[in-house]
Amino acid sequence: MFSHTAQKLDQDTWHQILDQFQDASVLQTIAFCAASSPSSEVEHFLLHRGSELVAAAQVRIIQAPFFCGGLAYVLWGPLWQRRESRRDIGILRH
Repeated sequence: MFSHTAQKLDQDTWHQILDQFQDASVLQTIAFCAASSPSSEVEHFLLHRGSELVAAAQVRIIQAPFFCGGLAYVLWGPLWQRRESRRDIGILRH
């Protein structure tokens, strides 16, 4: 059974998560996001199967002038290929 959370993580916690995935890149770091899109806010989406973290994404949220709220998007993600684990396309689907 899958469950998910969305939360704002600190840089150290997010980097510990990045280290768990072979498809992570520097473009998914908080520092890169802050430098390339300083006006956006960042939240992190985490997908668990039971107690195991199986996927994650850094979500940028920008205020759009013609929308009532903001616009959320994922650049260079999601992370779904855990190190030393078999690829499971079902995780990507979720």
